[in-house]
Formats: sequence, C-alpha cells, structure tokens
Amino acid sequence: MGRVQPPLILLLGMHRSGTSLLAGLLQRLGVALPGTLIAADAHNPSGYFEWREVVDLQEQLLMDLERWWPAAEGLRPLPEGWLDHPATRAAAAQLQRLLSVEQARQQGPWLIKDPRSSRLLPLWLGLAAALELPLHLVLSIRDPAEVVTSLMRRDRVATGMDALRAQRLWWLHNQEVLAALPPGQALTFVDYSAWFSSPEQQLERLLTALPELQPREEQRLQALALIDPRLQRSGRTPLQARALDEPIEAGCRRLLAGARSLQPWPGARIPSLEQQDPEFAAGDLADPHGWQAWCDRHHSWPAPRRHPPLPVGNCVHVHVHVHVHVHVLGRSRWKPRLGRWLRRLPLSVCPEASTRRIALNFSVPAPAAAQQWRSSGSNNWRRRS
Repeated sequence: MGRVQPPLILLLGMHRSGTSLLAGLLQRLGVALPGTLIAADAHNPSGYFEWREVVDLQEQLLMDLERWWPAAEGLRPLPEGWLDHPATRAAAAQLQRLLSVEQARQQGPWLIKDPRSSRLLPLWLGLAAALELPLHLVLSIRDPAEVVTSLMRRDRVATGMDALRAQRLWWLHNQEVLAALPPGQALTFVDYSAWFSSPEQQLERLLTALPELQPREEQRLQALALIDPRLQRSGRTPLQARALDEPIEAGCRRLLAGARSLQPWPGARIPSLEQQDPEFAAGDLADPHGWQAWCDRHHSWPAPRRHPPLPVGNCVHVHVHVHVHVHVLGRSRWKPRLGRWLRRLPLSVCPEASTRRIALNFSVPAPAAAQQWRSSGSNNWRRRS
C-alpha cells in the first residue's frame, strides 16, 4: 500500500492581495515552503514566500504568451489553445520536474504561492492530475481599493500602472480562478481584512478549511504574531472608493460571500490598449534637451512594433548570433528581471536588413553628455553575425 500523498496548498489571488501574509502565516503553522524563496524588500518587509524558480518560469511563460501581467497586454484573455503552445508545454515540463521532486520528499502539507498561478490555474490543475497530487486551492481576497492604491504606489513609474488597469487586473485574476474550477473542486476564500479585525476567528476558519493542519498552540501564537496593523498602510479612503467601478465593488462582495463566479465585465474602455503607438517625429529626438520630456510622456508605452505580431500558435526559428553590451545606470528593484525583459524585446531581424547596431538606453543622459552617449553607441553596440 503506497503512502498517502501530502497535499499541496496552491495560494492564489491578485498581486498585493495579502497572499504574502497568508503564506507567512501558513509557514508558521507548519506548512513547508520548498525551494529558494524570493527575499524581502521594502514592498514586502516580511518576505514574498515565493519559490523563485516557479515565479521565473511563470513570468517567462506569460511573456512568451504576450500576457505579461503588469503590461497593458496583461489584461487580455489568454490566447486560445494556450495550454498546447510550445512555451506552455516547456514550462509545464519544468514545473512537473520541480513538483515531482518535492512530492517525493515532503512529509506534510506544503505550499506554493505565486499570484501568476491565478491566471495559469488550468496548467496547475493538469499538473496535479498528472502527478496524482492532492491540491488545496486557497484564494486571498483584498478590498480592490486597497489593491489599486498598493499597486499604483509600487508600479506606476516602472510600468505605467493606472487605476483602471489595476482594477481590471484585480477582476481578471479573481475571475479566471473561478472560471477554471472543475466541478467539485474545493476553493477556500480568505478575507485579507479579517486578519486585522478578527484574527483569532479568521485563523479558526482557515484551520477548519485545511484539516490536515494540526498546529500546536505555540505555532498558532507565532502565526498570529505575524499580523502587523501597519500592513494595512494602503487602506481604503472615500476618494478611492468613489474611483472604483461598480462591477469591481459588486465582484468583491460576491467573492466575500463565497460566490464561485463573477458577473461579466461590461466592456469598459481600456485607454492603454486603445491608444496608438506614439509618433517618433524627428523633431522630438533631434534636440537632446527634449529627451527627458519625451521620455516622461511615453515612459509607460510598450516598445513600438513595425510589423503585426505573429499568431501565438506559430513558431519561427531565426538563427542569428548577436553580441550586445548593456550598460545599466542607477539602481532599480526591477534589475533581477532585466535579463527576461531583454529576451522579449520585439526586435526584427531580417536577412535583407542593413542595420548593424542596436542601442538600448535605460536612462536619459544630461544634454551635455548626449554626444558622448551617441559616440559610445556607435562604438560599443555592434551586431556581429
């Protein structure tokens, strides 16, 4: 008789929705978190509790599907047939290898937390079935007004995040979890705000939903000690509440009531998807004194595309040897993702192309240094075939 497989707790929810707090609580209650965890930073002082390899695989997959979550394209539905896309199959194979190793060594409930799993839940359901892995789904729900505030505070400058995009991301991450649930699949809803209003009762509700957890009293106290009122620094204000669209408010009420579906979004306008690429007029870039103003106007735009994107199901193999030297000035919390961004740059390489240089500037030089940058670009950014 084979051993009973310990369940995997898959923690879902929109970014900035309290998934890190919930993961930390579960860890103190005795749940194992495998892999190398992403380190804490100013935005999550207690830590992210995310397995780095899993996050990297899922973020790369969303990029490959042209649905990177903080970009404007991240609001679009996943492409039809995305589970059969080569990028998805490759990511699934790598995830299955990681999970099978942990499945063999875990002795009790274990946890994986990544908000990206909310959009990719059908992939996880398939992996669990293939591995015969018991799966507990837990969805952390936070007031969308607080999520919008937190997300804009963190990502407005880096990705052009705005209130409308943040609201729709909240709706999308929750709706797609519900839409992916097969009949009979249990889903535990956890209200983020209840950790601060009634923590003991909230803890009991969580333990009732996850009966495999049998924490000692000491572990319960350690978990409750993790709840810090300062974590609600993005609390709702009357102005934020008025800025929310009604479908978002109604959707949050339905989730907190335990509903397994949300009302369809009414097709609200998404400016970031409806605008056209900015024009690169010669006058805009000829004078270095205008570069900073131009970047300020267009900092959140995606890179311009000169050709229509290929259908996601098609694969084109181009064998080109390119040597690029990248100089990054200044410090950025996005630095760990720089390599993944570079691999997804929409550069077109054609046999008849005459372009011999590629320049990538990640900051704007002072006007006095513009000529030096131009000279440096001519000498150092060379394509060698």
